[in-house]
Amino acid sequence: MPPIPPPTQPPTSTTAPETPHTIYDSATTSLTNLLPLLDILRRFHHRNRNQHRQAKWWAHADMLRRHLGKLVGELEGVVEEGEKVARRRKGKLGKGKGATEGEREESEKVGVVRKRAGFLKGGLGAGVWV
Repeated sequence: MPPIPPPTQPPTSTTAPETPHTIYDSATTSLTNLLPLLDILRRFHHRNRNQHRQAKWWAHADMLRRHLGKLVGELEGVVEEGEKVARRRKGKLGKGKGATEGEREESEKVGVVRKRAGFLKGGLGAGVWV
């Protein structure tokens, strides 16, 4: 019997992946990662709601879909606000140091997103991974 070759390791990249520089970059990255998942959950719900609606796990799957949809909507709001803040800062280079009303509002939106993400991670169920 011939010897079994050792398993090959996938090539490792020498460059580190780029990390988001601002909360807006992080929100954009999260949004691009969550949109395909939300599409899959919506299609799954559309095709299977009548068949599985009485199953015990269906309520949790439905809650995951609904809360993920709300999270995506809130993330879109954060990304839009980030684009507004970036345009505002670009036009006001070196003018004033105080936080504008839009930047304070942005902080509130980020807080709402973090709260919902925390609920999805811990409050919705132990087996939910988003």
